[in-house]
Amino acid sequence: MHPNRILLCTTFLFLWVQTHGQQMAAHGLDTIKDQLRARYMTLRLGDTAEAARIILASDSLFEAAKKGKDIKSMIFSRWLRIADLKARGSGSVEYMNHYLQVAEVARLLGDTVSWGIETGKAGANSGALAIDSCIKYLKSGIDILRTSHDTSQVLVDKVKHFYSLLLDKCAEKKDLYLLYMTAHAFLSEPHVAASSYDRMQAYGHLLRVFQAADRPDSVDHYVQRIRDTYLEPDPERNRMMRVMMFGAVADAYLLRGGRMDDIMELAGRDIGASETPADFPEAVRRTATVEIKQRAYASLVIHETLGSLFLAQNKFDSAAYHTGLALQLQDLVGPWNYPRHIGLEVAQGEALYNLGRFPETRVWLMRADSVCREWGCTSADNATLQLYLWRLDSMDGRWPSAAMHLYQANAWADSARTAEHKTVFNGHLFDLRLKDEQQKAEVRQLSTQADADRQRALRNIGFTFAGTVLLLLTGLWRQRNRISRARKRSDELLLNILPEEVAEELKINGTAVARHFEQATILFTDFKGFTEASEKLTPQELVEELNTCFKAFDHIITARGIEKIKTIGDAYMCAGGLPDPKTSSPADVVHAALEMQAFMTGRKTERDALGLPAFEMRVGIHTGPVVAGIVGVKKFQYDIWGDTVNTASRMESSGEVGQVNISESTYALVRDEVVSSQLSVVGAGDGSRTTDNQQLATSPAFTFTPRGKVQAKGKGEMEMYFVQQA
Repeated sequence: MHPNRILLCTTFLFLWVQTHGQQMAAHGLDTIKDQLRARYMTLRLGDTAEAARIILASDSLFEAAKKGKDIKSMIFSRWLRIADLKARGSGSVEYMNHYLQVAEVARLLGDTVSWGIETGKAGANSGALAIDSCIKYLKSGIDILRTSHDTSQVLVDKVKHFYSLLLDKCAEKKDLYLLYMTAHAFLSEPHVAASSYDRMQAYGHLLRVFQAADRPDSVDHYVQRIRDTYLEPDPERNRMMRVMMFGAVADAYLLRGGRMDDIMELAGRDIGASETPADFPEAVRRTATVEIKQRAYASLVIHETLGSLFLAQNKFDSAAYHTGLALQLQDLVGPWNYPRHIGLEVAQGEALYNLGRFPETRVWLMRADSVCREWGCTSADNATLQLYLWRLDSMDGRWPSAAMHLYQANAWADSARTAEHKTVFNGHLFDLRLKDEQQKAEVRQLSTQADADRQRALRNIGFTFAGTVLLLLTGLWRQRNRISRARKRSDELLLNILPEEVAEELKINGTAVARHFEQATILFTDFKGFTEASEKLTPQELVEELNTCFKAFDHIITARGIEKIKTIGDAYMCAGGLPDPKTSSPADVVHAALEMQAFMTGRKTERDALGLPAFEMRVGIHTGPVVAGIVGVKKFQYDIWGDTVNTASRMESSGEVGQVNISESTYALVRDEVVSSQLSVVGAGDGSRTTDNQQLATSPAFTFTPRGKVQAKGKGEMEMYFVQQA
């Protein structure tokens, strides 16, 4: 055979083996992934041994995928380490951190799609308490997925899902500007063809934004958009989607004072198609298919919405009828959506109470209370539930139980931030306590009178003495309680104006000795153009804006262990490293200053968008020795003195708007400050790059801009630096 033919055949055979070998290896990895995914889905809570075996298998998968350069399998293997969290029943924060680690792995491996999806999942799994983190990572996930230029349906569905969660979280946070921007971005997203249901969700959020901003024309515009979207033909819109859209239309109409007849006429087709529990006989219930459950769920939503609408318009007969049907359908749909079920039971109790059917009201409310204690419910539902239980117990003269329910209603109302309800609750609470005291006084009077009748003939000086002692002890006990409450209130007020150590010293000795601190870091702020802005605002608006800014500053420094000293007009002063030097460092003060400037920048953006005057701020920091203590005997406060304070003030006045200006002494203490990252890139044995969770990478915490020697009033020329977050 000719040598060239031999070479050609050999080359062809080599390429065939290599290609098919890779396909066989990929097929083997897919099989392993399917097996591990199935094991993870069946993993039970507490089965940590199985979780450990899954993680061990995932590590083996990672090594095999790395050899085959299968990036998807490598990312999947890192994701499987979540099995340990599932087995231990870990909290949402641990899940969020895990998804962030997987996202970082995807980023380092160059898989943009997985990077964006896992970042968005971190936001979706951040939990109810971490709403800021949820918004941050959902936005990051959407932005990353935009850069991938992948228009597959799976990716589009992910982006829509993240947008839906982001809109809900923005509404929950009541950040109107962010909600407005997110809704507009979603509606104008070029790669996402929003369905009619998605558009109605966004329109509903925009409607509430303009309602809060008191713009009736814009509100009417979006009510009309919602109505038109609901009525437009959409072949892809199924029965379930129309039912969910019906709820949005009903809310929009009622928001603008619409009549119930208008809603019934607009949505007559969907309302007329609703079914009752009688349409689902026992035989159908025993063999309930997915289709039957969907029919039942659609009717459940309609009756629930109608019940809420009738209740809002004080049509309690109709409200009780439709809510009752919804509760019966809930049992057929199953499994229970506990927050919805509790809301239905509370609404049913409210309707029956207003109809005067008090025994039935108590049955429904006690059922709701039992489920709520076991599974939890919203603060608003809990407040309404406890309020009506209080009313029922008050009618029956069960004062201790009524007091318990009213206290709980007050607490839940405060949690739900219902200030109007809280005022009413406090008034009722006072009235309830007064009635309780009167009842106790009547009981004591009757008891004393009965004793007097029985002992009239035997009354002597010993009995009189015992009665006198009893009254004296009662008076002393009441007086002691009043003194204890007054002392507690006094301590709270004292701790609000003095550090705890100084307050304790003042209470014990009557005076507090001034202390010298060798190193304290002083921070000064001042608003630019305060006088001009104050001329454009009413006194009430000016004080409210100052209070908003200073409250934000208080939260920032408290989180970093920094002591607030005082405010002077529009200036704010605080100090780190005192009264306990261990509570905060110079770096903590610099971090706090940068967070203050970030808050002011965001605040200015919000107010500029509303056409309102906004403040801009200078910040100065200096570190050095100070003397701290309190002076005077009236309206005393904790204060600091020394040249360090004057120099910090000069740092502020010599700075620039939007910048943090620090002295040379502060710079020397924070210039070497570093931060550590959880993941770092290291070299693998084959020369590629991979990650190692055990190896930490550090980077500078701050960046500095030297300003050279700057003339400072009364100080001459001083070295100064602008500092920024690295």
